[in-house]
Amino acid sequence: MINSVLEEIRNQVSISDEELLEYYNENKESFLEPEQVHARHILVETEEEANNLLLQLKEGLTDFAELAKEKSIGPSAPSGGDLGFFTRGQMVKEFEDAAFSLEPGEISGVVQSQFGYHIIKCEEKKEEYSPTFEEAKERISNTLKYQRENEAIIAFTSKLREEAFIVFNYDFDAEIESLKSSAEESQPSESSEQVTSEETVSEEVTETEEDKDTSNND
Repeated sequence: MINSVLEEIRNQVSISDEELLEYYNENKESFLEPEQVHARHILVETEEEANNLLLQLKEGLTDFAELAKEKSIGPSAPSGGDLGFFTRGQMVKEFEDAAFSLEPGEISGVVQSQFGYHIIKCEEKKEEYSPTFEEAKERISNTLKYQRENEAIIAFTSKLREEAFIVFNYDFDAEIESLKSSAEESQPSESSEQVTSEETVSEEVTETEEDKDTSNND
């Protein structure tokens, strides 16, 4: 019964292009894709070691990724120090400032943070970008369809409650909760609405809430 009701509700929901465009115009800021950097890094304990490694890189004696695998003490070492794409606010400030100041292919100087000494290489950069209506259309459609379906289910369950007095020995609360759970499972995934890193950002340069609080108190 539940599946057939949900299918009927979905078939009844329709969104016009005018509604999609109106939503886009009213929520443009929510579609803005922030500036991103794809970087690698080498993390070591001492400034002296970092300077020695930087010298090797500048003289072209070794490959950055291979050197990261061999020398970096961070969790990203096995992947050649690859941190994937990240946005501002995800890394500690010293690391972030250095990474976003680099151009693709450029290697930083030695950067000190609370985790140690870093050498950073910028692989790629993505500038802040606002998608067009056509690019955002499918995402908007999924969002509005979910909202309409949820509203229809709430209306349907309210009607069930109103009519429940004429039926005996039927667990309407269980039926209603099942309908809601099934609808939630069809909600669009957040990952489809946001730009995500190719790899999980490594924790050795990630700023925690505790770090932010400490910084603010200072």
